[in-house]
Amino acid sequence: MFRRLETWHYKCLKRIDITLDPVNILIGPNASGKSTLLALFGFLQDALGGDVEQAVRRRANSLRELVRNQMRETRGFEMALEADIPQAMRATNGYDRVR
Repeated sequence: MFRRLETWHYKCLKRIDITLDPVNILIGPNASGKSTLLALFGFLQDALGGDVEQAVRRRANSLRELVRNQMRETRGFEMALEADIPQAMRATNGYDRVR
């Protein structure tokens, strides 16, 4: 389960840092980034499950199109994710050694 998500300069999101619970409710005015936040999980799923370049191309013609303030931001966008790794995955992928 994802526990925390941070992102900087992704689409319309300048910076977010959210702690995720089993149930979360998004409330906000139109065009405040709710759909972008939800779409971010789809991007992460595609990027982590396969090719990052393909994940970008499914959403834009170039990486720059996914960056907030495209002309002013030169670093691109960043994401950080905290997640619980299921015990079954730890044993099969060597994560059981992580303390």
